[in-house]
Amino acid sequence: MPVEEDKRSLMRRLRRIQGQLQGVERMLDEGRDCPELITQLLAARAALDQVGRLLLEREMERCLGQGVSAAERANFQEALRLWARLA
Repeated sequence: MPVEEDKRSLMRRLRRIQGQLQGVERMLDEGRDCPELITQLLAARAALDQVGRLLLEREMERCLGQGVSAAERANFQEALRLWARLA
């Protein structure tokens, strides 16, 4: 994916997250139950974590450059997924 396309994709994701957080504010204002609020906050946090992982993945790909085989790239991406699960 070209850099500009990455940027547009990340910006769209961030706008959706902003919408989710605004929804949480409305829910809080309406006095919605705690489990509903927590569910929405967890969804927003997961989406934000995904943006962070994508940014990190793109940066690591940039740092690795073209000298990496497809298998090495796949191994790296799997390592990132495992790392994200621990974080």
